[in-house]
Amino acid sequence: MFLLLVVILLTIIFVYIKLKYFTLYGPIPGKSPHFLFGNILQTGLARGRYFGDISKEFQDKYGDIFQIWFGRLHLICICDPNDVQHIFTHRHIYEKSNLHLNQYRIAFNDALIANIGR
Repeated sequence: MFLLLVVILLTIIFVYIKLKYFTLYGPIPGKSPHFLFGNILQTGLARGRYFGDISKEFQDKYGDIFQIWFGRLHLICICDPNDVQHIFTHRHIYEKSNLHLNQYRIAFNDALIANIGR
């Protein structure tokens, strides 16, 4: 009886984590992420594939705005220069907090500084 309860509890926890942290958000397209690894295994990033090639492939497949996951790191990529210009001109609308600064600094240090300032 105790073993059955533990199995049910672990299954519920697994499903909760999968639905809460590893699902696509809203109408933005992208590949469905794997549990704990995101899109790292699907895209070949773990085998040393260049991120620029991966983002170009996603842009060709999903359009100028898409989601990609690197483990728990969730990115929304915007590839159209007009959209990027709109975001930078209307910075008061979009988030500029330091909430994820240390998490994103590892992979995208210069891009983050350009986005939120020093």
